[in-house]
Amino acid sequence: MQMTNEEIARSYREAKDKKKQIGILAELNLCSRTEIEYILRDEGLHPGYQRKPKEPKKSGKKKTVISEDQTKDIPGKQTKKTDAPGQQLEISMTELDTDTEEYQQELSFILDQSINPKIKRCEEKIEEISKKIQAHEKEIKALQKRTAVHKARKDKLEEIYKAIASYMG
Repeated sequence: MQMTNEEIARSYREAKDKKKQIGILAELNLCSRTEIEYILRDEGLHPGYQRKPKEPKKSGKKKTVISEDQTKDIPGKQTKKTDAPGQQLEISMTELDTDTEEYQQELSFILDQSINPKIKRCEEKIEEISKKIQAHEKEIKALQKRTAVHKARKDKLEEIYKAIASYMG
């Protein structure tokens, strides 16, 4: 990225046409629109997204904040509401015994909600870059062929010039 997240957020905030600005920012930063949207979400600017409130640091307990509709997929887990906007819920990882199936299911759920989308974005970016590399490799091969043709023509012309020079001389 060429711009910082703060610069991207400022540019988006100041833009008259927000939708077009996402595309412009993606081009300027040599990345996809999706990556710009993720940055804007992190900055609390993307439409339909509410920034998660910052939680004070607490020692000993790991908390994960997820939306209310995401909790329906957690089997047998009781959650408690917070005063945060958007009706977010807290799940305490230390409340569960780490050897239980319930813990494993919750951990899997959290991974699906937080890490797996990031992995998917990375895989998409890798695929996009691979396609660009393949296109560049094709261009290189075409240039190599043209170079070989031009070299053969140059060699042929040099032979002709030598023949003419020996005939004249």
